[in-house]
Amino acid sequence: MVATGLGARNGILIKDANALEHSKHISTVIFDKTGTITTGHFQLANWSGSDEDFQILASLESFSNHPLAQALKQTEPLPVLDFQELAGRGLTGRIQGQVYFAGNADLMAEQGIDVSTSSDTSIYLATATTLLGIATFSSEIKADAVQTIADLARMGIKTTMLTGDNETAAGKINALVNVDTVIAQATPVKKAQIVRSTANAMMVGDGINDSVALSSALVGVAMGSGSDIAMQSGDVVITSENSLSKIISLIRLSQKTVGKIHQNYFWAFIYNLVGIPLAAFGLLNPMFAALAMSLSSVSVIVSSLMLNTKKI
Repeated sequence: MVATGLGARNGILIKDANALEHSKHISTVIFDKTGTITTGHFQLANWSGSDEDFQILASLESFSNHPLAQALKQTEPLPVLDFQELAGRGLTGRIQGQVYFAGNADLMAEQGIDVSTSSDTSIYLATATTLLGIATFSSEIKADAVQTIADLARMGIKTTMLTGDNETAAGKINALVNVDTVIAQATPVKKAQIVRSTANAMMVGDGINDSVALSSALVGVAMGSGSDIAMQSGDVVITSENSLSKIISLIRLSQKTVGKIHQNYFWAFIYNLVGIPLAAFGLLNPMFAALAMSLSSVSVIVSSLMLNTKKI
């Protein structure tokens, strides 16, 4: 209870007490890229098609909550019929009688359209047979991402970055943050499979696509700036929007809490190991024994409250 309160005061909402204990044993931290390592706020860097096609793309994306879509919002989108989200690939809809597809390279491949690998996070716009344009985006990494990943390395904890982006875009981000392993073009299902196959894994994410992976990890940590579904799936919620360093605080809090539990057990057992034999041989006054038993409980409470004085 003391540790949970200490975490809350430091921007760490612990929903499951088991997560507080398990965080001490984490050997790998797996990060989602967009919105977790990066800020999740994108800017349009380039558009290769016509103005008319850009309006079509923006109109399709106006139905999406994806971070990339937020950079394409139009004040007067065109009417879209038969809109459909295609999980992990993009979306489709009918505008002015024509069916359009907007999404990643996998969606283009399904339409038989060969696209070259872009160096940035991209959205491709196409009809069923023709590529119409490519929108590329840029996003900054969070201010404390590099330091957090370096601190995890010093603690002997491995790091992995999962992203649905292509390898080139993922490599560009990793050149800045330097995680141990990068897995690109990861669908929500693939993310969950990777988390399940990684021993003692902590998953850190913020999006709807991360919810299954969060619930599959030994400890799931959701960023407070993310989706409601992600926060519901996580065992821990980082309430400070951009504080990736709170992961370090969570692990330290877990270490200090488990250490305090072991310390309390030690003194409680010593109390009884000394007191019970003395009482059995009549060497302990019953009044003193009753007082000692009460003091045993008090000492554990006071010892636990001392956790509040620790910095995490």
